[in-house]
Amino acid sequence: IIHPGEGRIEQIHGIDRIESLHSLVKKQIKFEKGDQIQKRVGVGEDFGYLLLKDSSQKLLKADIEAFYKYFEVIMTKH
Repeated sequence: IIHPGEGRIEQIHGIDRIESLHSLVKKQIKFEKGDQIQKRVGVGEDFGYLLLKDSSQKLLKADIEAFYKYFEVIMTKH
């Protein structure tokens, strides 16, 4: 589940890199540069998700770590 936090999205980095993850099955990102994101008040509020699947726990873990390393949303508080 993806929720970038509260504020206005200034930049998004790494989408191309997460699209090349070996274990990526499905991705949905429901925000773009310039969007104003409100504070998350419940578990049902998300702005996207990744579905990853691999028969190797080691490779799956590596892809999850790569997501956190490469996917970055830069925001300003307004």
